[in-house]
Formats: sequence, structure tokens, C-alpha cells
Amino acid sequence: MIFASNGFHNSQIAKIAKQAGIAEGTIYLYVRSKEELMIRLFEQQVGSFITVLQEQLRSMEDARDQIACIIHQHLSRLEEDPELARVIQFELRQPNPTIRDGIAPVLRSYFQVIEQTILLGQEQGHFDPTLSPKLARQLIFGGINEVATSWVFSQKAYALRAQGEPLLRMIFRGITK
Repeated sequence: MIFASNGFHNSQIAKIAKQAGIAEGTIYLYVRSKEELMIRLFEQQVGSFITVLQEQLRSMEDARDQIACIIHQHLSRLEEDPELARVIQFELRQPNPTIRDGIAPVLRSYFQVIEQTILLGQEQGHFDPTLSPKLARQLIFGGINEVATSWVFSQKAYALRAQGEPLLRMIFRGITK
């Protein structure tokens, strides 16, 4: 993946087309810019992750199991595809408002999944009912995000999935009754 190896700013549509084995003009039939290509990549990858995650969560009644699943699946997905992890953790953090605004709807969908799980846990009596679901989501997503970013920075020197259980224990200490 060109974005992962070269970084967003150093990537060129011509190189992306060459790696894909298509003509440069063909890419422009589908996207207008490198920014739009990055947004589409995020929508496709994260959108499919959310769909699979929601299917898994539907089979679980206990919100604690759902939070564990969210953390495990997020870390597992990134560990399975280190190039995608690099793009998501670094290259999508551009100050570019086009990219930021373009990925916002998909991120909001993921945030809603986490917040709904927090609300369920509050209804079930597992999570502190005085917690703001938004703040609890920020804690969960922020924790996952920092663990993943540190893993990418470490050049994947350890198993990312193995960080899930300690992270889950810390999160539960903060949100349970």
C-alpha cells in the first residue's frame, strides 16, 4: 500500500495506479483526488469492520462481553494488516479538512456502536449510570487508539492483541459500578 510505505504527502496517484496495475486515468474515473482515495479507503476498510463488529455484537447480550469484543476486534484487525494500521494511525491524522470531514461519518458510526454498548451496560447495571456515554466512549476509543499507535511506533515489536486484556481491565475499573 503506497500510503503506508510513502506516507500520504509523498504518495502520487501515478504510483498508486502502477501498484494496482491500472492506468493513472482509470483511478480518476472513480476518485477526483488523492484525498478522496484516502477517504474511500477508510470508508471501505472501517465500514466493513463496523459491519462485521455489529454482527458479532448482536450475538452477545452482556455489554461487558460487547466491550471486550470491540477492543479485541479493533486490535486484531490492525494487527492482521500492519499497513492498514499505519495508514489509520498516522496517515489519516492529516490536518487536511477534506480528509477530516470525509472520514467523520464513518468514525461517528463507530462511536455510536461504542456509546450504545455503554448505554446497554448502564441499563444492565454493569456500568456506572452517572457516566456520560460519550466520555466513556472517548476513554475506550482513546485507549484502543493509543495502544495501536504505540504498537505502530514500536514497529510492531510485540503482539498488539495481547494488549487488549490489560486495556479491558483498566477500562472496566473506570466504568463499572
